[in-house]
Amino acid sequence: MKAMAYMLHSFKSTTHIKVQEPMNTLSVTTLNQFGFMEDSMKSNQIIKVFTKDKLEIILKDNSFYYSNMGIDYPLNDLSALKKLYKENRKTELKPVF
Repeated sequence: MKAMAYMLHSFKSTTHIKVQEPMNTLSVTTLNQFGFMEDSMKSNQIIKVFTKDKLEIILKDNSFYYSNMGIDYPLNDLSALKKLYKENRKTELKPVF
């Protein structure tokens, strides 16, 4: 009986639930808001290439990728793009006003 009372008492503590921020999916508009511009020399019918500060983001099959040395790394959302930009350029990615 003492063990059950202890177990019930231990579950009465407050629980903190972390709410995640909504995912900001990438789009051409989002890339433009952060200063990425389409490179018409590298784009074709299959892919579109967006560049900013020598960082290239590729739109292929309705998905965004960072391509480096022939390997495509998928970018799922804006936070992944910001992390990639900070790792490569050593500065925060901020919207262009």
